[in-house]
Amino acid sequence: MEKVAYAIAESVPIIRWALSRIVEEQPNSTVDKEVDSAHRLIEHFQKHSTEVTIVRLNEYMALALEAQQQIKSHTKLIIAITDNDEQRNHSPFFETVSLLDGVMNIQKAIRKATCEMSKHKESKPEGNALSDREIEILKDITLGLSAKEIAAKNYISPHTVITHRKNITKKLGIKTTSGLTIYAVLNKHIRIEEVE
Repeated sequence: MEKVAYAIAESVPIIRWALSRIVEEQPNSTVDKEVDSAHRLIEHFQKHSTEVTIVRLNEYMALALEAQQQIKSHTKLIIAITDNDEQRNHSPFFETVSLLDGVMNIQKAIRKATCEMSKHKESKPEGNALSDREIEILKDITLGLSAKEIAAKNYISPHTVITHRKNITKKLGIKTTSGLTIYAVLNKHIRIEEVE
């Protein structure tokens, strides 16, 4: 089974090291990238995506809204690390874990995320399955973005966007934007509320 890739953004080296070791100890999990800040995570996401991101909650919240959106668009699940319980209760992320909770609860959150991503991978049909990047492009198409807008958002060329769209329509056998939108909604790639 393919391992679930994690990115870790943590400014304290010993905590970053510990989080990395905890991820690597879990079955089917691997650390794809370690960085020392949420800002460096954005630099990483300009060229790569990852399945699960572990980030310090206060660092994430200090980012501009556009930077937060960029992180969200390049990762499927976010585990936020916090120092206090009050922040945890108001967190919008997949999991929020306090460093004060100890290793067991951090391991539990990582296992839960890995399990969730493994289920997601297993539920993808083989053969004509869309890649993660194609799903990102599909979402943007269904939201009505032009090839130029999609290219700028994903840091790729408009020609690459067109190639992705051709591959998507070939794999799915759907040529119209409305058909792609219906597919994306039915397969839970977007929510119906997102479609204008």
